[in-house]
Amino acid sequence: MAGLLQIFLDIDRGLLVRAIGDPSPVVPGFLQGENLPVDLILLRGTANTNILAPHQVVTDATSCKIGLVTPGPSVSTIHAQSTLTYDAIRQLHSGVLSLATAAIATLLGASNSANTTLEVEVTSPQGIRTIQRAVSVNASGLKTSSTVPVPADEYLTKAQTFAGYVPRELGPGEPVVFTTPNGTKVWFWIDDALQPRYDLLG
Repeated sequence: MAGLLQIFLDIDRGLLVRAIGDPSPVVPGFLQGENLPVDLILLRGTANTNILAPHQVVTDATSCKIGLVTPGPSVSTIHAQSTLTYDAIRQLHSGVLSLATAAIATLLGASNSANTTLEVEVTSPQGIRTIQRAVSVNASGLKTSSTVPVPADEYLTKAQTFAGYVPRELGPGEPVVFTTPNGTKVWFWIDDALQPRYDLLG
């Protein structure tokens, strides 16, 4: 998921709606590490006979929370949570849901994705209403991968050098050149009678 998460919520029927009058929401997968902006628009059904406008915007909610949770019979695990702020001009609740939490990392473990529950809790004069929707969280390779080591020069130890050294075998009659202390170069070789031979070079 990228960009803004915009949710239209029918608080009377407990339904997420993709747009006003459209009861078929599609909530894409969440991405680990994101700081996701959220706009929550609360709706209530009306007696309007116009099928194009079956909802009106609710402005009397006193508190709205959104989060990713794993519900439990007695205790739920909260993986990410945000308390939204009401914007009177735009007539919606907004905030940022951080998915860069240790609980999200624990939820994913070594997996590429994990199933969880999107939960919205609305407090209004009519009471508290909680709506849940099954969603998934995907691991982010770039945000969570191990740091690639920086290339650096490495030098062999003496033991490693000797371990990798293979002596060169001379060919038949091939001489070895030695240099005397005064700089004279001398050919040195072994003849077929296994006698050492030498000669001046140059």
